[in-house]
Formats: sequence, C-alpha cells, structure tokens
Amino acid sequence: RELVREGRRTSVYRARRLADQRSVVLKCLRSEHTGQRESARLRREFEILSRFDHDNVVRAYGLERIGGGLALVLEDFGGG
Repeated sequence: RELVREGRRTSVYRARRLADQRSVVLKCLRSEHTGQRESARLRREFEILSRFDHDNVVRAYGLERIGGGLALVLEDFGGG
C-alpha cells in the first residue's frame, strides 16, 4: 500500500484488494485515534456514502479491520 495523505485522525492509502485485485483507497484511523467516537465517525461516513449511487460520488465498498484498526474501503478514482 502507498501512503497518499496523513491527517490528524486518519491516514489514506492506495492499495490493491486481495480478493479481486481491485485498486482501492483505504481511509484508516491512526493508532492514537481508535476510540469509540472516531470509529463511530468512520462508520457514519460509510453509511452516508453507501446511500449514493452517482458517478460524481466515491463509492464506499465496506468497513474492514486492518492491522487492529478500522478502515473505510473506498473506490480508487485515480485522484491524488
């Protein structure tokens, strides 16, 4: 995986999903921000994105546990 951006609460990576080799973006909670409040915020972001089916909105593929933390798996739209 390739680090794209690091913020205060999250790190964003470009990666390849092993199940189907699809290029995805992972929005991961940073280790110091893995509490209930931050996890709930990421879950809410997933819920909101999941409601959209539009070409101009990034698709949310799921929430996964990665490295002991929660990660939002998003469509890789090729941006930087």
